[in-house]
Amino acid sequence: MDGLGVARRKRPDAIVTDALMPRLDGFGLCLEVRRDPHLRDIPLLLVTSSYVESADQDLAKRAGANEFVVRSADLGDVAAALDRIFASEKRTPSARPPSTLEQVESERALRTVRQLERQVGVNTGLMQRCSTLAAELSVLSTVARSLLGTRNIEVALNEILTNSLDVAATSRGAILLAREGGLSVYAKHGFPNHVDLRVIDRREWTDRMSAGTTIELGGLLSELGDLGAALGPGALLVPLCAGGDFLGILLLDAPTAGASGDDWRAFAEAIGTQVSVALALSSAFNSVLQSQRALEAANAELERRVAERTRELREQFEVTARQRDELLRLQRQKEELTALVVHDLKTPLAVVTMDAQFALQTAPQQKDLRESLESIDEASRTMLRMVMNLLDISRSEDGAFTLHRERVDVRDLFTSVERSLRRRVADKSQRLEVQAESAIIDADTVLFPRVLGNLADHRRP
Repeated sequence: MDGLGVARRKRPDAIVTDALMPRLDGFGLCLEVRRDPHLRDIPLLLVTSSYVESADQDLAKRAGANEFVVRSADLGDVAAALDRIFASEKRTPSARPPSTLEQVESERALRTVRQLERQVGVNTGLMQRCSTLAAELSVLSTVARSLLGTRNIEVALNEILTNSLDVAATSRGAILLAREGGLSVYAKHGFPNHVDLRVIDRREWTDRMSAGTTIELGGLLSELGDLGAALGPGALLVPLCAGGDFLGILLLDAPTAGASGDDWRAFAEAIGTQVSVALALSSAFNSVLQSQRALEAANAELERRVAERTRELREQFEVTARQRDELLRLQRQKEELTALVVHDLKTPLAVVTMDAQFALQTAPQQKDLRESLESIDEASRTMLRMVMNLLDISRSEDGAFTLHRERVDVRDLFTSVERSLRRRVADKSQRLEVQAESAIIDADTVLFPRVLGNLADHRRP
């Protein structure tokens, strides 16, 4: 009514109205506009998302609408309809309200009732869906709470079943899980103790439910004995499946208010789906928990072995360290003893060598005496070289051995060695020949001749 009043106060170029409005709907507005002599020639567009039947379109034309358009999300159809209306030479509708308005009003009332019935049906379906979702959420909440509290789905099944029966408005039900040897009852409610629930463990039924088929027990109750007598005609066997695996059966008796066909079956299957999810989650959780425990056990064993091996290595290291320290101590003793022996031998041998040389220079010419002195001289020189070699070895082991290099002619070095060995070679009827060209080299003038002397001594037969 407000829109009509605004149009009467200020004449518009066109009127766009929804078909479904409170108080005065779109069809009534069309009738009122076409009755008003000041508004009757204004273009009028009727828009709807609810009146979609052909009878609704016919009523819109009879009520005086120029166009009857189903609303789109972007209102593109509405804009296109307005363009068509304004492009038309005759903007007023060809169909005027009939002289007998009672017929249009009667049709309008029928279409309104039809639309209200349709909306009631939609709302009823939405309410049922909301109820189902609420029940599923309630079951999920129970599942989550049970798993968090016990971490064992088999312990939590009784609580899950009780809550499922509450939301399903029934008093009897059971959960049977597939185990080796058949179905086993893990939770039940509302059945006397003498009722054997395993009578539903039939091969033909489990085969059907393994494929995801829900079984209605209404026509089969007579085959179930005491269980059939305890159940109502709307009782269902809902399969519990996850990932293609058959987990078990959810048995639900019909609601106390009576079964409602497909809606009850869909509701029961929705609950079965949530219980199946709970079972699958529990299985996955237990698998992860077992893996975690196995990993913890393996980690503990590994830590034990590492600790044991570390202890063994530490003990071996301590033994090796003691042995190394003992070897170093013995090495130092050896070096100290070698240095002491060399030092103690070097001084008397040097005295013997010098005294032998002095005696050879001053002694009489007795042949036997000179031979003895020469033998003493040669032996003392040999011993002195050996002592010096030992001293060099001891110094090298201590890291104190150094070379004193000088620029020297290599021929001079060989000549010096040849002079020191000449008499000894002659006495043994040997010949020593030195063939060395003059060449300047860097050499230790003390050590190099000694090395050459050692080589010459070792080459003698």
